[in-house]
Amino acid sequence: MKTTLLFSSALAFAFAIGQCTAQIPNSGFEDWTQDGNYFTPDDWVTTLQGQPGPYFPVTRSADHFPSNVGMYSLRLENDPSFVPLGGGYGMAITGSFNFPFEPAFPIAGNPTNLYGYYKYNSVNEDTAFIKVVLFNNGVEVNSGNLLDDALVVMSSVAEWTSFNLQLDPYSAADSATIWISAFYPSSMTDLPNGNSVLYVDNLSFDGLISSVDNQVADEMLKVYPNPANDVFTLSKETLNIEDGLVQIHSMAGVLMLSEQLQKDEQRIDVSKLANGCYVVSVVGTEIHSKLKLVVEH
Repeated sequence: MKTTLLFSSALAFAFAIGQCTAQIPNSGFEDWTQDGNYFTPDDWVTTLQGQPGPYFPVTRSADHFPSNVGMYSLRLENDPSFVPLGGGYGMAITGSFNFPFEPAFPIAGNPTNLYGYYKYNSVNEDTAFIKVVLFNNGVEVNSGNLLDDALVVMSSVAEWTSFNLQLDPYSAADSATIWISAFYPSSMTDLPNGNSVLYVDNLSFDGLISSVDNQVADEMLKVYPNPANDVFTLSKETLNIEDGLVQIHSMAGVLMLSEQLQKDEQRIDVSKLANGCYVVSVVGTEIHSKLKLVVEH
């Protein structure tokens, strides 16, 4: 288990944009569905079922990060007063709580890191974690201890904090599941130690999501197809972007491609880029804009 924490006040590259929809489902926890008297996050299985309220272990929170990305975060809260398997666990998973783990969503590009943001109020020495499980052809490729390939939070972190979890080496993966818990369940009957609360937001395999900066309406500047395979077209209608530049950066801020803009509709070759999310930056006499591009070969 190898984890590097980066405090949000010292982001190395405040340039990443949007959520990588080709990877983690509902990764920014913006999409929720009402079920009776509670809301549940789309594409995630939670411990909400069977809770009549007023306590809910999983809730939608308006306390989110970065403040200019989205509107909500995932909030998990334990309540040890509930008996085992009685719903007092603050947990969410992209697949199911079955053991062994099961593939939940497809992935591309054999990700090496998980990025995101969290904060945690640990009560009575509760330990929170965010775990990644990878699969290839339905078989776990990074099986091991429950806390392997996991961000482990053993004490309170009062402010939103970014993380970069480096995954253990593996050969290939085609799917994954992510499990988030506000305490460490070393067995199926473990109880949390206290009413600990964990917030999580903007998960990504591609880099830290730190801002959204689109200064031009979509109908004026377009990138298509998106996701792109080997080539995408950059199109403008009324803006003057002649003699401008188009640049493509990775979500970590590395410049991958740069070329001159010469046409109203220009085809850009991305056949040499790996699958994943990128930021397309367009700079001209009347525009300075960033848009998200997903590459899927």
